Amino acid sequence: MISTNTKDNRQMISKYIFILLSSLAVSFIASQTLWKRDMYLFHTILELTCIFISLATFMLIWNTYEKTLNLNHFIGFGFLSVAIFNLFHTYYFLNAQTSNQVCSDLTARYWMIGRLIEAIVLAIVSLKIKITKIDKWIGFIFTIFLSFGTSIIIMYFPDVLPVMMSKEGATPSKIALEYVIIILTIVSVYNLKDNLSNKNIISYRNIFMALLIIIPSELIFASFKVLTPFYSAYGHVLKILFYYYFYKAVFVSTITYPYERLEDNKNKLKHLSENLSDLLDASPIAILMYDDTGRLEYVNKKFEEIFLCNRDKLYGCFSKEIQRMFLNKKHYGKTVYEKTLENQKGINRIIKTYKISNGDYIKLAVTSHKIHNGVLILLSDIKKEQELENLQFQTQTILNSIEKLIIMVDRDNKIIMCNKEYENIVGLPAKNIVGMDINDHISTLQIHIDKEYRQEDIKNIKYKNYEIEITTINKVKKRLLCNSSKIYNIDGELIGLIIVASDITELKEQQEKMMQQEKLALLGQMGAGIVHETRNYLTTIKGSCQLIDTLTEEDKIKKYTKKMNKGIDEVNRIIGEFLSLSKPKETELEEVSMYDIVYSIKSLIITSSLIRGINIDFKLSKEERYLRCDEAQVKQVVLNICKNAVEAMTEVKNAELKIEAGYNEKANEMFIKITDNGHGMSKETLEKIGTPFYTTKSNGTGLGLNFCYKVIKEHEGRIEVESELEKGTKFTVVLPCIEDDEECDKVI
Repeated sequence: MISTNTKDNRQMISKYIFILLSSLAVSFIASQTLWKRDMYLFHTILELTCIFISLATFMLIWNTYEKTLNLNHFIGFGFLSVAIFNLFHTYYFLNAQTSNQVCSDLTARYWMIGRLIEAIVLAIVSLKIKITKIDKWIGFIFTIFLSFGTSIIIMYFPDVLPVMMSKEGATPSKIALEYVIIILTIVSVYNLKDNLSNKNIISYRNIFMALLIIIPSELIFASFKVLTPFYSAYGHVLKILFYYYFYKAVFVSTITYPYERLEDNKNKLKHLSENLSDLLDASPIAILMYDDTGRLEYVNKKFEEIFLCNRDKLYGCFSKEIQRMFLNKKHYGKTVYEKTLENQKGINRIIKTYKISNGDYIKLAVTSHKIHNGVLILLSDIKKEQELENLQFQTQTILNSIEKLIIMVDRDNKIIMCNKEYENIVGLPAKNIVGMDINDHISTLQIHIDKEYRQEDIKNIKYKNYEIEITTINKVKKRLLCNSSKIYNIDGELIGLIIVASDITELKEQQEKMMQQEKLALLGQMGAGIVHETRNYLTTIKGSCQLIDTLTEEDKIKKYTKKMNKGIDEVNRIIGEFLSLSKPKETELEEVSMYDIVYSIKSLIITSSLIRGINIDFKLSKEERYLRCDEAQVKQVVLNICKNAVEAMTEVKNAELKIEAGYNEKANEMFIKITDNGHGMSKETLEKIGTPFYTTKSNGTGLGLNFCYKVIKEHEGRIEVESELEKGTKFTVVLPCIEDDEECDKVI
């Protein structure tokens, strides 16, 4: 029950029995000699011994106050209080031989209070109650005032406590209090039974023995009203032994145990130092450590290997001496140690040339750090690093020379390399790309890619050839054809991924154009066949109308036949425009003036515009420059563009159509600018303008502007378009003029 260690239990029991028996023998001898001769003197000696041990316990804790636990502080102040009450007990015991019964009762009261404080302190120790730390002087003053104050109250107000000693001997109150002390002691023994080897607070084995000794001592004082010399001597001898073992417990916890821990920590520190030395010796980097005086205190094995020297001969040398040993005179100056102390931040990788013992020279990368009480210097051979950097540079150069886009990703999805072509396409420099997570990069470029691929880890990539669409930083969309390949190291472990891509944007655009042309060609062929058949039927209908018009004499019928003929002619005109897509009309070229062309259709433009409430502004240059063109077709182009401009200004306030014709002498070109302040066009619409069948009007065919572009192209001219949403559009039709020498030939 006392401990799980049977051997220790037996030793403790044997020791306890020996203490009881030896104390019994000593007490018997003392009671027959010293006690009989002078009981009061012998009692005083025994009590003063207890007081001395109590004060020694207090002083031991007092002098180690800052290094001991709060529970030890409580023990120290508790036994200081016990010493004070024992002092009063001893004083009044001496006076009891000459004074009345009052002194006998007072000495008993001080005795019981001291013993009760002992029991309470030990109970708190056994329960391991958490004690708050207080200033030692505050604790000392509080203990002194409390102890002396209580003693004075007991002295001058005897009725505060019940009588402890009468003429007949110990009173029931005293005996009851003795048993309370015994019970507290037994409780403490029970609480400590499983902690006999614990030394982190106090030595529980010694305090356990002290508790075992106090039990028979208290039983003696509780069992007899009047003590015989033998039992009185026996109880006091046991009391001294209790104080001895308790002092020993405190001494072990405050002096012996910390010293043992110090020795243990010293051995551990030595072991760690040896391990650290072995670890530093195994480092592939040369390491030096200087103390705060500039003396070399450590050099690892790698330093010896690089400089071909014995490190034992270097210890204690100043940094200047080390400099003279391993540097040329022309490189003398402030040492690395001195420079590190100057900036306090150390040196970050500078290259220095050192001389080794055999006279050769070696380039080393130097890094230094300011450490506690010294400087740490790291030296690494840069030859392998330079080889690696050269290899990386060569690799980057090769990648940059490849016209395809290349990007490399490690196993953590981090981009580790990309080539120049990739930078140019995405519009980002390499420094902004390298280090990014590939998924973040995908989000940045708004890469349209399969969802399954984006969620996959590099280990699970299965794609070989796939297309993606990206939006560069400059908001330009690109189509890329990608190929992903896994990268393995020499051990067959996956370490990354390389993605090679080709820019197929132009190829895709050409493919789309070809497909569109094929569609238009097919549509034209189909339309030509349909239109040809339709025109045959229209011919029949027109002939019938003409026949009816010839045969009838009724004006009403003639009126309707004219309307039918007019409608048939309009249908024929539309069919003619459609057929011109697949079978161009032969252009009839003649020399005309741009001014004449525009002026001839001016009234028509004004009429159609004013009907819609649109203001017209004409600015026509009268400079005579001739064009070689098909006048009818050019007129139709201008009318088509003006018609579109008028329709674009529907529901626009203060609508205005500006028409300006002029001559560009430098380029020898005539131009006509048609400007409206209508709704304008988006960039997407501008890119598709002129495409057959593409229209933004609900009832449009998409053939008008296509006809215009086609006509002007046949005349070796061009149409320029500028437009902005909600601000309007400007069409500029440019046609080349006849050269001056040609005009002269005509005149001659």
